[in-house]
Amino acid sequence: MEERGRLDDQQYSPSFSGTLGKKELLTNWMRRTRWDETLSQARRDMLLTLSEVPLTTGQPFWIGIHDGEQIRSSVKDERKLAIIVQALDRLFDRCADTVMHTDVSVRRWLRGRFPDRPYKATFELVMRSASESQYRKEFKRCLCFWLRVLQLPKFVVPSILGRGLSEPQHEMLEQLWSDPIWKDQSPAGLFRVEDDEEGRVEEEDSEDEDESDYEDSGDTKDDEEKIYAWPEQESGCSDEESTTGDQSSTLLTHQDTRVDDPCSDVVLELCYSMAIEDFEDGTASSSLLVYFSAARGLSRPTGDEYLRPHQFTPVLSRLIYCTRLIFLEMTLPRFPHRYAGIPARPSYGHLRKLMPVRTEKMCDGTMSPLGEFLSLLSYGRALSRSEGPVYHFYWSEDDQVLSWDGCLHLAMASFRGLAREALRQATMQSQRLMYDWEPADPTVPITPRIRS
Repeated sequence: MEERGRLDDQQYSPSFSGTLGKKELLTNWMRRTRWDETLSQARRDMLLTLSEVPLTTGQPFWIGIHDGEQIRSSVKDERKLAIIVQALDRLFDRCADTVMHTDVSVRRWLRGRFPDRPYKATFELVMRSASESQYRKEFKRCLCFWLRVLQLPKFVVPSILGRGLSEPQHEMLEQLWSDPIWKDQSPAGLFRVEDDEEGRVEEEDSEDEDESDYEDSGDTKDDEEKIYAWPEQESGCSDEESTTGDQSSTLLTHQDTRVDDPCSDVVLELCYSMAIEDFEDGTASSSLLVYFSAARGLSRPTGDEYLRPHQFTPVLSRLIYCTRLIFLEMTLPRFPHRYAGIPARPSYGHLRKLMPVRTEKMCDGTMSPLGEFLSLLSYGRALSRSEGPVYHFYWSEDDQVLSWDGCLHLAMASFRGLAREALRQATMQSQRLMYDWEPADPTVPITPRIRS
């Protein structure tokens, strides 16, 4: 009996010592993503740390330990990252304004995944502010990830990523980081807060299964993820105080989209360069966006497992959504981006301007990050429907504890008390609704009308 239990534990809890077990890698999902090849030589724990949003508490950002030495991101770099993230938020505000003032026909082509026909419904902005925050956060993570990698010593990068940065990639990142526009900026009024709602935010559902890009699926639980929020007062706000009230659901204040914003223009150029990046040797993971998506496919907090399709497709949905916003803003902006030299869209010929880049970089089957994301999303959703339940239930040896999802369990003693707890909660709610008023006992005798 003990030997059987030991074998079962080995079967359902594969060991991790630098690489995942062979069984974990022999699935159709792993064959398609090829994450085992992409990240085989990478420090997966440090990849997770690199993808965190910046910390602006006046302390260095700890990344990890390499060859016995601590690797940190300096306070100066973290503050600069916070400024860049702010600029990305303002950029997405402009993208949202452009979407709202773009014709239906253009937004149908923007949403379509095939080169020869538009989608039956238009591309729409997500409606809930919490969802908008989570969608934007994927690109915030991506920028922080690669800009932190840029600051690492060159001899350390291959040991952490399992690969180095190509010359074009280094140049596009350095162009943003070294731009003089950042010298006079400061991340005033920003702090990092815990996002307890992330595990409960659902992707917004808006289309059918055949071409769906945005999912009605719960996100992966991540208690360590953060969002940005404005404090009510700029002075004396601690992290503990910031987690209370409605501040955690407050997005950055929308700016006037007509005003020139050189910072967001620089960020737009980098985001667009990543969106149209060519694959080296035909390998999708050679691009910055696709490699980052592979890093997001690692489980937290140590990256010792990979996410299953139903856990990873929400990440793809967000990346697809944000990438389409970038394409539209770069191709058909409502207002010019003067610092980047991007003129406003013309009065006529919007489709003629959109279609060339769409056909080459925005459709399923193209050798582009967006094409790879669309393909992975379609395949991942198909696997999710065919693989059965997302987790299995297991009984303990004494048949008293039911476990599922790796870390959740329910004891029979607790289950037996479920009815008692439900009755107690119902009684409390009844007393609250009745303002603790209780009717007097009836004095009239009650006789049943049931006749034998």
